[in-house]
Amino acid sequence: PESSGREPASIGSDKSIGQPGEIIDSQHLRSQADYHFTLAEAHSLEGDADRAIEEYKLTLIYDPDSASVRLKLATELVRKGQLVQAVDQAEMAVKLAPQNPEAHLLLGGLYSSSKLYDEAMEQYAEVLKLNPANTEAGLYIGAILSEQRKYDQSIAHFKKMAAQNKAQ
Repeated sequence: PESSGREPASIGSDKSIGQPGEIIDSQHLRSQADYHFTLAEAHSLEGDADRAIEEYKLTLIYDPDSASVRLKLATELVRKGQLVQAVDQAEMAVKLAPQNPEAHLLLGGLYSSSKLYDEAMEQYAEVLKLNPANTEAGLYIGAILSEQRKYDQSIAHFKKMAAQNKAQ
């Protein structure tokens, strides 16, 4: 197909060129993403957060819409104390996978540690909307209420959780 010259080559045709003579297709992209993801996981398991971060970022070059990779990258960034970047990745994960309770839990935790309690509460409320039986989110909500010195609300919240747990 003829290209107007304004769009990337991948839009003008179904194939794009990588290295000279190399055709990059979706299978190649997937294999590269898998390769870098595997390396990232290995580095993470070895406790090498710097190299894990580097490999997760490379994975995102080949698979930018992966919420799970963004969550893993955010976790590694937290280990390195890079909270601002971790929040960015967790926010992207929530946008990419709004039905993923793990993404909301991580983002809620990051907001809470940054003392952005209203934002954290929104994330934990979303977790409970997705999974009302999630006790982790419920505990975090009670802890935030306590942290904000809303002791009566915190106690009421924990009593409600205990009653729900007894009923199950």
